Amino acid sequence: MAINNTTVHDNSVRYYFSRIDLPVEKIGKIIRKHWQIENNLYWVLDMHFYEDLSRNRKDNALENLSILRKLCYNIIKMDKRYDKENKNENIIKLSTKRKMNRYVNYPKEFEELLFKIIPQTYKKE
Repeated sequence: MAINNTTVHDNSVRYYFSRIDLPVEKIGKIIRKHWQIENNLYWVLDMHFYEDLSRNRKDNALENLSILRKLCYNIIKMDKRYDKENKNENIIKLSTKRKMNRYVNYPKEFEELLFKIIPQTYKKE
C-alpha cells in the first residue's frame, strides 16, 4: 500500500502487488523513477511537438509521426554543445524548446549536429 501525498490533490492510496522482495523505500524509488521518465518524455512530446493536437488519422500516419517525434527528441537530447558548467560544477542544460528554437534560427547548427556531432559519437575506432 502506498499513500500519495501531494499539495495539488487529496491524498490517495494505491495498492501494488509484486513478487519482488525489496524494502518498501526501494520499490517506491523504482516506481517514481519509472513515472519520472514517462512523464518527462510525454510532456515534451505534448508541449513542444504538440502530439496531442495532432489530427493525423489516415493509415499509419499517427504511428509514423510519433516515431519521428521521438527520434527528433532523442537527437535533440544528444546535443550537448550548449551545456554549461556553473561555479558549483553542476551542469546547466539548455531546454529542449530553446534548442529547437535555435535550430530554426540557425539551421546550419542543426545540420552540424546531424552530420558531424552525432556521427562522431558513434564513430568506431
